[in-house]
Amino acid sequence: MIRGEHIILRTATAEDTAFILEVENTPEAGKDGDNDVPYTREAIEEFVLKSYHDIYTEKQIRLIIELTSGKPGERTGIIDLFDFSARNRRAAIGIWIMESQRKQGYATEAITLLLDYCFEVLGLHQVYCTIDEDNDVSLQLFKKCGFVITGTRQSWIARGELWKNELTLQLIKD
Repeated sequence: MIRGEHIILRTATAEDTAFILEVENTPEAGKDGDNDVPYTREAIEEFVLKSYHDIYTEKQIRLIIELTSGKPGERTGIIDLFDFSARNRRAAIGIWIMESQRKQGYATEAITLLLDYCFEVLGLHQVYCTIDEDNDVSLQLFKKCGFVITGTRQSWIARGELWKNELTLQLIKD
């Protein structure tokens, strides 16, 4: 568990299945991923229950963002580390905050807490993310957290008949 001022980052449990299912099957999450069919409850349960919560074994870790105030156990989002490479000391990061909880600083705090964990505990050299060029909110969020745009994948994301560029942002620890 990683505790901040307003949030806690903790590993997902079986009790989080319904929340994860809701998040994964939102139209917003679907447009950002490569999965063309909705996830099932069974698939999410299997993912959570079979997870060792060990980034070295699974090359990813999913953390629930929980508020420290308000209702006990109130979930506000999910933050992931994935595409982990111990050899190259890097990982990708992704975050999703419930729409009703956005613009309250939770995403910035969650990213900051996870970056501290990445650099201080895991000893990573860099963390990166990829963002649709039209996603101004996410671009501003990651830039605010110190990430810089380092590349563009041309016509990478299909939106119906349109093609969008995907930007790569990195935060490299000196």
